[in-house]
Amino acid sequence: ALRQRGAAGFALEVSLETSRHGSPTDYLVATAAMDAAAGEFLRFLESAHAGRLKDGRPPAFAMSSWASSLYAAGASARCLRLWLGRVSIVFELLFALCFFTQLQHLVISREARFSE
Repeated sequence: ALRQRGAAGFALEVSLETSRHGSPTDYLVATAAMDAAAGEFLRFLESAHAGRLKDGRPPAFAMSSWASSLYAAGASARCLRLWLGRVSIVFELLFALCFFTQLQHLVISREARFSE
């Protein structure tokens, strides 16, 4: 993730995940201040290896210290992110279902008001 800082350049945050079983390190986050030369190098990497660099930040909930007990139990950062993403989709679908169920009642009540 890139963050601009006035004339001082920008800050680059790199998040690396390891999904190997038995690895003592599950993820690593490093932040460094960059100058113009580093920006040119980053632009080169973005053009040469566009498919390997991901824009944005990793999800804070999966990369925070509250998830350390899950990592200690054997879950990887990738599994946690996938699971939380699927739970999020289920909640979005449930919300949409409830919304469309109530939408029918709203339309019927509006039609009843307009017909009077």
